[in-house]
Amino acid sequence: MSTNTKFDLVHDSQRVFRILLKAIANPGTWFDYSEIASKFEDGQLILPLVLTLCDNEANYWINGCSDGLSNEIAILSGSHFTSLLQADFAFVTADTEPESIRSLVRPGSYEDPHESTSLFVIAQDSENECSFRFTGPGVKPGGCTAELSQSFPPWVKARDAISHEYPLGVDMIFIHPEAKMLGFPRMTKGEIL
Repeated sequence: MSTNTKFDLVHDSQRVFRILLKAIANPGTWFDYSEIASKFEDGQLILPLVLTLCDNEANYWINGCSDGLSNEIAILSGSHFTSLLQADFAFVTADTEPESIRSLVRPGSYEDPHESTSLFVIAQDSENECSFRFTGPGVKPGGCTAELSQSFPPWVKARDAISHEYPLGVDMIFIHPEAKMLGFPRMTKGEIL
């Protein structure tokens, strides 16, 4: 990434934020942000989200984040890379072992449930998908079905272990390799069909 990207920190951030809100409000539905992701030279999936959500008060953690990437994000957003225990937003690739980070993701507290970590899980490829049924708040009665990477269901199991009692929990957003996002809020349930 370079600072001469075509990403507009005001207008494109607003567009990404609206897409993210739609994804969280409509669990189990894919929302495309490829037009915005294509503004980065390497078709970055994470950067539009980090630059939209993070600032000098909201920090992030990316597994395998390089010094160059974290410096660039700091220049553009004022946000800083931090430990997973302190991150407001965590970005992981789906091939990461969910159990290795499950105990490090903040579920919030009863007094401050909003202080939980939002977890973004990025699929490495779009092959080997499975049908997944979503139920709960924001989903039409009877549930809805979406195709997910086979690497996502272990993350659902790990998230369920964190989100054991409302209002505690972690909101999860799945990121498709074709720059689409699917919201999976803490109160939504899911199962493989």
